[in-house]
Amino acid sequence: MPVFVGFNAPFDWQFINWYFHVFLGRNPFGINAIDVKAYYMGFSGSTWVNTSSSRLPSWLQPADYKKHNALEDAIAQAEIFNRLLAASQRVNSESEDAS
Repeated sequence: MPVFVGFNAPFDWQFINWYFHVFLGRNPFGINAIDVKAYYMGFSGSTWVNTSSSRLPSWLQPADYKKHNALEDAIAQAEIFNRLLAASQRVNSESEDAS
């Protein structure tokens, strides 16, 4: 089953859900979603206010990002999430190696 991933997934999901229901008759994501902001908060231990894209550390910032373009936003969000996943996998493998 596909999982919806977004940088503020609760906000974006409502629009995606509406479009899928109107134009496809169903939402292939169902109610599944991963919120990148919440994922980062849990991974880093930061506060919610520090999860905005402008406050993310430089290693998560996408290269050559043009804000407020739907395709560029999606690509940037995917890049951020891929970097977070890679970092969390490194942390998990390091903790497994230590035990």
